[in-house]
Amino acid sequence: MTAKTDHALASVDISELVRETMALVRDDLEADGIVVQLELAAQLPLISGHKGRLQRVILNVITNAADAMRAVTDRARMLTVTCVSEADSVAVSVKDSGIGIDQKDIERIFDPFVTTKTNGMGIGLAICRTIIQAHGGRLSASPAVPHGSVFHIVLPSIART
Repeated sequence: MTAKTDHALASVDISELVRETMALVRDDLEADGIVVQLELAAQLPLISGHKGRLQRVILNVITNAADAMRAVTDRARMLTVTCVSEADSVAVSVKDSGIGIDQKDIERIFDPFVTTKTNGMGIGLAICRTIIQAHGGRLSASPAVPHGSVFHIVLPSIART
């Protein structure tokens, strides 16, 4: 299921990876009436990682955000993806205007077989967190204001050459 190249570490431009991932899902998001806003800082430091695995994480988080917005009918469906540089890391945030995550579930959603979806299996976010941790990073979630959720991915950066 995974290509041999997926096992090799490479220098990854996270902004470019976000753009590529958005290209895969943009039509589906637009069909669901979701407005996408990309806020990608210019010249972010590179990260070292497995491009395919990191893309799967971003895709999973975006897909979950879209799922959380499908039931929303009383406000705009907005998805904002932000990439910024922090001290020695790069941070990606995916914010949606969906139904949000109950505060009691905010940490539990990363546990295997815990889901807030009617038909969810509860393994997607657990796998995503494992992938991000294997890259030396962190994956977390928080409530968005006034509605929805924000997923935060923080990965260590490497110097651009």
